Amino acid sequence: MALNLALISTGFIPHQAIARIVKRNGSQLYSIYGRNPDLVKQFESPYGFPTLSMDLADLLSDPNVDVVYIVLPRDRTH
Repeated sequence: MALNLALISTGFIPHQAIARIVKRNGSQLYSIYGRNPDLVKQFESPYGFPTLSMDLADLLSDPNVDVVYIVLPRDRTH
């Protein structure tokens, strides 16, 4: 079963993770959230996210989102 995946991050790590996630389990890229509109838009073309979000509450309340992947560098999680 393919799941709609939303990402929270527009940094370097998502570029590395996106292909692996989609290839491994068949999930579909659905939405990406970031605070910088220019960085969020950079993910639209190469990855084909159908929705982009600058509002975290909207992303988290979207009924089409099945999984949210929070991508933070390790130094920000301690």
